Amino acid sequence: MADLSKTVEIVFQGTDSVSKEIEKMGNKIEGFGSDIQNLASPFVDVATAIVGINTAIAGVATAMALARSDFEAESQKMGNALQVPEADLESLKGVAKDVFKGAFADSIEEAFSRTTTASRTFKDASTEDLQAIIEKGSTISSTFGVDFDGTMSTAKSVMSDFKTTSEEALNAVAYGMSQVADPTEMTETINEYGQLFSEAGADINDFFDII
Repeated sequence: MADLSKTVEIVFQGTDSVSKEIEKMGNKIEGFGSDIQNLASPFVDVATAIVGINTAIAGVATAMALARSDFEAESQKMGNALQVPEADLESLKGVAKDVFKGAFADSIEEAFSRTTTASRTFKDASTEDLQAIIEKGSTISSTFGVDFDGTMSTAKSVMSDFKTTSEEALNAVAYGMSQVADPTEMTETINEYGQLFSEAGADINDFFDII
């Protein structure tokens, strides 16, 4: 299996860099093919297989170019949605890239969508904190089969109602979901009753013990 981190690094380089990487890969395989030609007759068929590998490499180059195009399109979409300064947008693009590299999103589009949602929800979060929020929220979403956007808004509610950190809020949400048969129903309960319990003097531990 290809190394995901290396593949993603190539994808997010410019198209010139992609071409150079593909050329190097092709040269290595061509050299391997030349060595194969010198082997005895029973093994020369392997050289023919190299043609298929070269064809596959061409397909990889095309896929990388498309991924690069997706990255640029999603960057533009995120910039339009958030309307943040260019320096902040560059930082957010880096977050989206790392989210995708870390397999916390199934596609480049989803990585940017999750980064946009988290940035809107946790406006004061640092770049480092935002990435941690997305990664933990993605894990909760996939583990319990709940909506990522809903997980973000629920965690923000807990954070606001009980004056917790984002990490504490997400841990509490994950704990609450693990205690019930229907995690989605738990998010509704948290959103509906969190503020009421907080106003009554309950802390986050009291709240989750009771519900």
